[in-house]
Amino acid sequence: MAKKIKRARKSLFKPRPRTLDLLPQALALHQAGDLNSAADFYKQVLKQEPGNGDALNLAGALALQQGNPAQALKYLRRAVKLYPERHDYQVNMAAALRDLGELDSASLVLKKVTRQAPQHHEALHNLAAIFADLGNYQQSAEYYRRFIVLCPRNFEALSGLIDVLRRDNQLVEALDLCERLLALSPYSTSAHVLKADILVGMGQHEEALAVLKEAIEQQPDDGILYNNMANILLNTGRLHEALGLYEQAVVKAPEINETWVNLAWTYREHGRLSDSWRCFKHLLAVGKLSAADYSDLLFSLNYDPDISARKKFELALGWWKCALPLPPRPLPAAGRPLRLGFISPDFCKHPVGQFVLPLLKILDPDKIETFCYSSLNKPADEQTAKLRAAARHWRDIYAMPDEQAASLIRRDHLHLLIELAGHTSGNRLLVMTRRPAPVQASWLGYVATSGLPMIDYRLTDTICDPPEADKFYSECLYRLPHTFFCYNPPVEAPPLAPPPIMKNKGPTFASFNNLPKITSAVVALWAQILNRLPEARLLMVSRQFVDLTIIKHYQELFLANNVTDERLIFRAGLPFREYLDLFNQVDIALDPFPHNGHTITCDTLWMGVPVVTLTGECYAGRMGCSIMNHIGLSNMVAASETEYVETAVRLGRDKNGLAGLRAGMRQRLLSSPICDIEQFGRDFTKAVYAMVHQHKALRAK
Repeated sequence: MAKKIKRARKSLFKPRPRTLDLLPQALALHQAGDLNSAADFYKQVLKQEPGNGDALNLAGALALQQGNPAQALKYLRRAVKLYPERHDYQVNMAAALRDLGELDSASLVLKKVTRQAPQHHEALHNLAAIFADLGNYQQSAEYYRRFIVLCPRNFEALSGLIDVLRRDNQLVEALDLCERLLALSPYSTSAHVLKADILVGMGQHEEALAVLKEAIEQQPDDGILYNNMANILLNTGRLHEALGLYEQAVVKAPEINETWVNLAWTYREHGRLSDSWRCFKHLLAVGKLSAADYSDLLFSLNYDPDISARKKFELALGWWKCALPLPPRPLPAAGRPLRLGFISPDFCKHPVGQFVLPLLKILDPDKIETFCYSSLNKPADEQTAKLRAAARHWRDIYAMPDEQAASLIRRDHLHLLIELAGHTSGNRLLVMTRRPAPVQASWLGYVATSGLPMIDYRLTDTICDPPEADKFYSECLYRLPHTFFCYNPPVEAPPLAPPPIMKNKGPTFASFNNLPKITSAVVALWAQILNRLPEARLLMVSRQFVDLTIIKHYQELFLANNVTDERLIFRAGLPFREYLDLFNQVDIALDPFPHNGHTITCDTLWMGVPVVTLTGECYAGRMGCSIMNHIGLSNMVAASETEYVETAVRLGRDKNGLAGLRAGMRQRLLSSPICDIEQFGRDFTKAVYAMVHQHKALRAK
């Protein structure tokens, strides 16, 4: 027994590892990538020596690596407070502030460093990056230049300078610097891509293609180069050439998601929906869909008539797994106007910008204080300026990472944040997953569920989403009592001309919708109408028809349904005023399915042209039904394909009826809920208050 006690006593006095021993071990683990073990060792050091500056700094840097900037800031603030002369500690603290979205605070810390140490490389470089995040490109360029004077051969800094010059539209200087960049690294893919991007910005598309072609000759197996060359071809309307390069890109770089997504998107533009779905299925199978790629998939599925609403809903539910949900935020204190935010990449000449502007103007500032969070990825236009003037507060979040944007929104203490893009291009759904507002909703810009449990509500109406549609949404549907939107007729609209059928032998049908909506099933039904009316013609307007290969494809589809080429008219995209004027050459518009038109339908009606629509199962296929019912033209809404054909044929034979409809169409719209902005403003105000208070009651329960 005595020996056992002796051994126990000996173990009680085992010496602890000294800080001098632990810190090198922690650093070695950190450098080896064993972050969890390193964190434990740093904690042991700080337990023994709470004021150890190096341990605090390294623990903070490790927390940043682990994606925990809040914890990092706690360590780094202690380190800076204890050792204010240590510039490396301050630089790391600024990095934590930047990751938390506190860009102004981060820049103040780094400016202090550069005042004390004007040649501190890391502080200069990080300041340049922060000012780029803030959209202050001139200030960013200044700091990049100061850094490059000290490190003239730093490829990353020179690339950063060129990029901010490009974003600031200083394209000539940016292009000159590209030569210096290529001299540093003649075979760099990123340098060639950057030069090509600048040339595209200058409108020199052929020169940009030549740069990438030269790079491909140097590196024939680099799939990124094929992908970017295809991007340029796609944006100049050379869809068929772009398709061939995207197909090569996925062979040469199958591991790069972007190539598969771009190929899927281009198949969709060709109307090849099954091939588009095949590309996305590949990415799903290998588990490599990013949040943005998954959004592209969900957006594309809305065009495909072969995929059920249930399947689309199930796939949408998988999107949010790309991000970690955060708990709800508390509602701000009562006693002031409801603070309402809108977040969108489309605050510009875009349907979303068009529909939101009159609402921002009509909302009562004593009841609702508006915030717009713009993620616009192109230069602002006139519509952007109008939206900015109409909003009480405007925040530009395009350059901000998701967590920074969410942090900025949190500081605005919103009651409700409405997301306006859904799974369309440029969306900021990953911001929504961070729950920057206590109540969150979606509206307007997307035709289906987001699939996100962090989005509480979706604004719609009773026709677009009847009660049986609830099962296709992860959100709670809030049905507005009239329409789900309000249309502001374009002031540029030309006067109406008489229907062309009054002077032609037969009616002119038309579709101005985006080409992926025109599936083979749609072509087959439209062909039935044309075959019933031998003197009728069909005008199809879509930007993709700049490519003759696309025209030939649709000519073949119609010919397979006994409609010859001379009865078809194809037009590429037009400037807005010319687009509106073209409606004066149209008698009847045909709405596609299962994805109807929306803005196009409103413009069509404003130009006096009736629209025949087929009612679908859910929102994407019921927008036409909602619009036509709300303007009192429910007789244009078909419940079946047979009825769709019969309705179009009946209209096509009624010259006088078409003339009467055309003459009274604008007044019909103006006197309907679709153009009643006062009523819509009241409905919308009631809706946002109800969503906030319903959610508050549910949370309390």
